[in-house]
Amino acid sequence: MKSNIKFLVCLLVLFSFACNQDKSEKSGESIEPEVEEVITQKPNKLIFEVELTTTEPDDFRLLANEVFLNNNQFMDISITHKLNANETSKVMQFVFPENIKPDFQLGFSLGTKKTKSVEIKSINLSYGDVVYNVIPSELVKYFRTNKFIDYNEESGALTTKKIDGKHNPIIFLRKNFLTKISLAD
Repeated sequence: MKSNIKFLVCLLVLFSFACNQDKSEKSGESIEPEVEEVITQKPNKLIFEVELTTTEPDDFRLLANEVFLNNNQFMDISITHKLNANETSKVMQFVFPENIKPDFQLGFSLGTKKTKSVEIKSINLSYGDVVYNVIPSELVKYFRTNKFIDYNEESGALTTKKIDGKHNPIIFLRKNFLTKISLAD
């Protein structure tokens, strides 16, 4: 008798499950597993990529002064890319460590060894969701030059020069664009 009751209960459970499955198929509902939406965030790394042509190979540097570090200290950061003697054009990428961003100043040095003419084809600068794609005609919108650079608006050429025997040509990201990077997170 007990085995008949067990058999009857099992039969009812199977029948009940089969009916529920039939209803969902008849109603046109599809039972899909729940998928958790994953939002990906771009890594918080400062990436500065520049494509340029120069008349003289040199050491090009990305500079950030007084960068605030997580341990309540400040540091000056400099990353260098060297053009070999046979190179006059190159795409260079400078990458800062994660979560390190310039607060005070971000500059790109055009090299200090020789005077030269530099034509910047493009600059791509990003930190997390903040992205700047700078084309030659917008260079002065995003960057300012120091006294060691003459900028020709018609050709877009940056010509470096010595003043009092010194040669330190740098273009600096304008403060309003730097502020957007500083506030990003």
